[in-house]
This record gives sequence, C-alpha cells and structure tokens, in this order.
Amino acid sequence: MKFTFIGAGSYKFTRKLVQDILLEPVFTDTTIALMDIDQKKLDIMSQIIGRMICDSGTNTKLQVTTDTREALRDADIVVTTLWAGRLVDLQADHAIPASFGMRQTVADTVGPGGVFYGIRNVAVLQNVCRHMEEVAPHGLLLNYTNPMAINMAVLQQTSSIRSIGLCHEVQLTVRFLGRLFEIPYQELEYIVGGVNHTAWFVKICHKGVDLYPRLHELAQKPEVFELEPVRFELLQHFGLFMGESSQHHMEYNPYFLHFDDEPKRLGVKYNWGVEEYTAEVHGRKTLEGLQKFLAEAQKPIPQNSVESFLPISRAFSTGNPVCIYGNLMNKGLISNLPDNAAVEVPVFVDRNGFNPVAVGAIPGGAGARTAALAFHQALAAEGIVKHDLRLIREAILCDPNTSASLRIWDIERMVDALIAQNQPYLEGWIDSRHSIYKAGSTPMQSSKIYGHS
Repeated sequence: MKFTFIGAGSYKFTRKLVQDILLEPVFTDTTIALMDIDQKKLDIMSQIIGRMICDSGTNTKLQVTTDTREALRDADIVVTTLWAGRLVDLQADHAIPASFGMRQTVADTVGPGGVFYGIRNVAVLQNVCRHMEEVAPHGLLLNYTNPMAINMAVLQQTSSIRSIGLCHEVQLTVRFLGRLFEIPYQELEYIVGGVNHTAWFVKICHKGVDLYPRLHELAQKPEVFELEPVRFELLQHFGLFMGESSQHHMEYNPYFLHFDDEPKRLGVKYNWGVEEYTAEVHGRKTLEGLQKFLAEAQKPIPQNSVESFLPISRAFSTGNPVCIYGNLMNKGLISNLPDNAAVEVPVFVDRNGFNPVAVGAIPGGAGARTAALAFHQALAAEGIVKHDLRLIREAILCDPNTSASLRIWDIERMVDALIAQNQPYLEGWIDSRHSIYKAGSTPMQSSKIYGHS
C-alpha cells in the first residue's frame, strides 16, 4: 500500500494518521509519501515521521517531495489536509466581513469566509484529482480539507476519482455523549445525518432505549449546559442534538452573533481569526507545534486516533467492510435536502469504495435549518464549478448568519471587497448578472471577465 499525504505539514493530522498506519498489523510493508509546498514544515514533518518509522520496527518506506504528481504516483490512499493561498487571504476572510460589522467564529465552512476559503482550497483539490486521474486512477481520496460540503460537492461533480470527505464530529460527539450518559460510547446506537458540521443525531439509543429524554434532563443542569451551550440551546428548540462545537454552530444559525449579548451569554468568542491569522501569530504557532512534535517524536502513542482514515484504509486493503460517517453527494440520501449538496451520512467501505446509506428525512425544524445551509453550500459549489461570481454572491446572500447580520447592499459591498482580495484566484471567472439596480442611480451593466491580460 502507498499512502500519500498532500499538505503533509499539517501538524493536526499527518502525525496521528501516520501513527494509525504504523500501529496497524495489516500495513507492515508500506510506503508513506509526504508532500507540501512549505519546505520548512515538510522538513520538520519528515524528521518526525522518520523517527516514528524507525521506532515502529516496520518496513515502511518514506518518500518526501514538493512535487504533487510524484507524491501521488501509484498511490492507493491519498489524504488531503491543506489550505491554499496566502495567509493574508485567510485573515481577510475574517477581517473584511468584520469591517462591515459582521461577526464570524471559525469562517471555514459557511458564510463569506467559508465560501472564499472554498474557492481557494478546492482549486488545489481539483488539481490533486487531475493528477490522480493520470497517475493513481484507482486510488481513494480522503479529504479532510474545509469547507467540507462545498469541496466535496465540487470534487464529486468534476472528477472520476473515488473521493469522500472526512470529519471527526460524529466520533467526538459520540464519545462526549457516552461520558454524559456514563455509558461506554461503543454501546451507543445512533443514526446521524445532515451536512458537515451540522449533522443531527436523529437516533440515540442504548440497548433499545431512547436516550433523548435523559439528554433533555441533563441539558437543564447548568454544569452540563455550559459544556456546549449553543448545541444544548438548539437541542431545546429543535429537539435533536448535533455534531461539532458550539463555536462552529454560533455562525451556522441566524440567532446569535448579531446580538451583542448572545456571544457573552453563551461564552463564544467571535472574529478571533482577525488576530489569529497573521503571519506572526499563525506562523509562530504552527512552527512551535511542529517543533514540539519533533521533540516528542520518540514517545510511543499507545492507541489509534478517532479518525475514520484507518478503518477506511483497512477495509479497502482487506475487503472486510466497515461503516463510517462521511461526506458524499446527496442524490436522495437525505430526502429533504437538495440532491446537489454534499451530505454527511453512514457509509460502508470495502474494496469497491464508498457505499452510502440513505437516512430519510431530517425531521422538523432541524431539517429546515439544515436545508438552508445545504442550499447555501450547493449554490457556492455550483458557482465554483461554473466560475461564476453571480452564484457566489447569491450563495453568500443566502447564508443564514450573513442575511441576519447585514443589509443587502452591505453584503454586496462586502463581497466586492472579498473579490478584490481574491483576484489572484479568480482568473477566467465571470459575473453573469445582467445588471445591478440601486435606487436613485442608473443600472450598471455587468459582464466583466475576471482574469489577467
């Protein structure tokens, strides 16, 4: 087996996923390829992985390169953990909306930050798929790069490569619920469905007993509520619990960020990315994190990570099927979400690849809230596929938090500023709007081609 990591300088994923490989008896004669365009990060990560391989006693071979095509050649499993573009663009995803009075928290999944993050990242992911089609056409692409739903909707419409989007929101939430219920998480029975970062637990049981009444009781306790205040707030109103953190959900819903007192009441910080994604802060934290891992590289890690990477890799290698949660095009898997959106559902994996399970409709208001996000993400993905800024504008206009936070013309001006910031990534894009009407002025014809002469 050959495993290729694109964006291998990621200190959040590469080290723990490689450790999963080294702990798995099935993978005793394996090649691990590390690829990153940041030579400094790649050098440190290659030292970390090299030490881990030496300590493992396996026959694992290590390939280190800045050449994407060579890293992908003959790969069986490809993992993408990357972000594209300049650090100043990432900071602008936060700073520009903030300058118009809009609040975001993470800005990597939805809204103006999430959409433009997607425009930059998915271009690189599409390039990975093109290379795979030529040098590793039978491999699987496991994507950890956000915005997950937007990225996967684009990839699965534009490439023949078998791909899936992976997140740990379901696994971590199951463990969180196990601790709350004081039940081993392996004994919980559950069905989850939605879009990435907004996947609802439509069923939570233990030995056939519905655990939702107990969860509602627990949520009334202040010491429990404060653990995940936004998630428990939404549970009270929509009747279902969801994956991901309160920090994320604050910006996925229209009820919170544009009220001055709500972030304080719920203990969630907003617009933190304005300071976090500067060259000094982000660069220092990343290199410090890698240096810390390098110092600890010889310390054994006694157990596998919670990620679905290893179960998928094992099932693809052995043919023994496994069920995980992943992100694929909907196509009827969730009946009340758009077919052209990427959804998070149970997926069986074997040598044939990914076999998703339909979960039906998400009930009630939970389904309606998720549909708003799914249409927003699907529209953004369509805009990226067609390279049309009209659809990007409309996607951001339809984002729940954006439309609750700003007037429509302020949203237009904000998007204009984000377009200007992201000009290097918009070569060949168009804006297909027929005209822009503003009260008291003459309509302006708009047929501009975004590119470089």
